Amino acid sequence: MNDFHLIINEWSGHIAKKQILTNLNFKIPKNRITTIIGESGAGKSTLLRSLVRLVPATGKGILRSKDKDLDILSIPVTELRHKMSYISQVPQMFPGTVLDNISWAYSLVGQEISESEVHDLLGRLELESKILSSKANDLSVGQQQRVALLRALITKPEIILLDEPTSALDAISVKAFEKLIVELNRADHNLSVLMITHSISQAIELGDHVLILDSGSLIFEGEIDSLIRNFDLSGKDQADLLNHVLKEAKIHD
Repeated sequence: MNDFHLIINEWSGHIAKKQILTNLNFKIPKNRITTIIGESGAGKSTLLRSLVRLVPATGKGILRSKDKDLDILSIPVTELRHKMSYISQVPQMFPGTVLDNISWAYSLVGQEISESEVHDLLGRLELESKILSSKANDLSVGQQQRVALLRALITKPEIILLDEPTSALDAISVKAFEKLIVELNRADHNLSVLMITHSISQAIELGDHVLILDSGSLIFEGEIDSLIRNFDLSGKDQADLLNHVLKEAKIHD
């Protein structure tokens, strides 16, 4: 059990009193990248949002934090969102400059800006220091994704939740962002990643572990190697892969 960072039991999520997720049970491995796949409307975004209490949820969720186990439905929401940082599909930038956005992140944890830490993070995220004076809302989506990650890393999260972070990026930016996520995950042995993607090939390339959702239910959970081994993915183009995997997952469920 110590190899798992997050343990979820009988988890259901709701939006406007409508149940979107039904009795999900899964475990997120520690210091690994877990990808979530499924068709539009399967409940993927609702799952991430419910884990950080942006939408109502019921069930049991245990975060195996560095020093103790935490019930994610009962700890203060500010503490939860420091430990589990959610980044939406379109990053939300606050008014002002990138430096203003960074200052806001430091204020959340009650700290003064650390110039050395900021420049270290800029380097890790492959951002130039001159970006600090840029208006955050004028940046490209790719740059905003990195600024959102920088803000998140300042709060020292244990799990980063990414909601289709590459859906609005061009092919070159996608590869750069994928490389960045892998490097961050490998560099910090206390950091786990939970990431939504519509791309089976991306899930296989990036992920160690995978969850497959269909109509609000979990129909597959396992290692990526198990996905490849159990489902014949050869000879199919990207457009057919998701439908094929969903069909095969339902058979194996």
